[in-house]
Amino acid sequence: MSILFNNIFSTEIITNLKIGESFENEKFRINFENVEEKDGKNFKAIIGKFNIENLNGKLEVLKPELRIYNQPNIVTSEADIKTNLLKDRFMTMNLVQNEDYFNIRYQVKPFMIWIWLSVILISIGGLRSLIKKNES
Repeated sequence: MSILFNNIFSTEIITNLKIGESFENEKFRINFENVEEKDGKNFKAIIGKFNIENLNGKLEVLKPELRIYNQPNIVTSEADIKTNLLKDRFMTMNLVQNEDYFNIRYQVKPFMIWIWLSVILISIGGLRSLIKKNES
């Protein structure tokens, strides 16, 4: 059931934004506040700050990263994920080649944790059945 509900009620937004721009639809507003650079052990991180405001006025901050590794020269996207019992929210960002824009992907995936809980329950049931069978 959780996989079915996840598939039916998932939301995905893919858009290009510059720093300071916003994207708005009937469910939420995404504000691209700023970017910050940090040096890691073997990479340089570009961290985006996004404020997500839903219809109820609830504000959430997501901070996805771009990591630029030196040896070899590789750019990776690191998602920011917020999880609760009802839904997961993911955001990634990528550079748009030769532009001032960032490609933003925001996803809302309901009941993700319930999929994992279902797997655990099924595994426990299988182990219990196996132990009962061996005791007989």
